[in-house]
Amino acid sequence: QEHPVTLQVTVSQEHSVTLQATVSQEHPVTLQATVSQEHPVTLQATVSQEHPVTLQATVSQEHPVTLQATVSQEHPVTLQATVSQKHPVTLQ
Repeated sequence: QEHPVTLQVTVSQEHSVTLQATVSQEHPVTLQATVSQEHPVTLQATVSQEHPVTLQATVSQEHPVTLQATVSQEHPVTLQATVSQKHPVTLQ
């Protein structure tokens, strides 16, 4: 509860994925993931020094997108999002 995390995943018809995560007001974290059909996942993360974030994304053409985010060493938070190509999903 001290480090609430908001995760949003949006999937467009072209299978592009936008991921945004915000961790509390004192330790904002910005995560962005872009997925193209023919290219690997590109990830960008901006994190405070005291709360590192590890983001993993696995994408295949025939399978849903799986995203996992672990936030902070002292207050670990695990987020998992599974997104199908035909069904956009928003998680908070």
